Amino acid sequence: MIRWLWYYCRLVEVLDVRANRWRCAPSLINIRSGAGVTVWQDHIVAVGGHRGAEVHLSVEMLIDNTWRELPSMTVIRRNAAVVAVNDYLFAVGGDDGASHLSTIESIQLQAEAFSEPQKIDASVAEWNLLQVQMPQGRSYAGIALLPRDGS
Repeated sequence: MIRWLWYYCRLVEVLDVRANRWRCAPSLINIRSGAGVTVWQDHIVAVGGHRGAEVHLSVEMLIDNTWRELPSMTVIRRNAAVVAVNDYLFAVGGDDGASHLSTIESIQLQAEAFSEPQKIDASVAEWNLLQVQMPQGRSYAGIALLPRDGS
């Protein structure tokens, strides 16, 4: 008999490709599994996820070796695809614990707001639902950026 154990944690490990080894990073603020993860301007960002049946709106960013809370999303999401494009973060799809999501939301981050991490004001930006949605809800999807011609 196989028993599946779900493990929700705060632990973070980072692959250092130059040193060819994994290293421990500071623990997340919130216990979560199924978070979408991306990098924005050399900062790791964890978006959504869940702890058991509780699906998160919360977003955290690793700044100067400390996790800081960012504004919460408008929709609870776990298993979402997340990507950073210039000053924007996008959370695409995922699920809310009951159904796959077709919605996309974004937040515009200003680098200046993060120059003094101890003074980060979570009200400097907010997540906004895009009017465009995916034709079909998706969870556990990947996301990639394609270069534009002439750029």
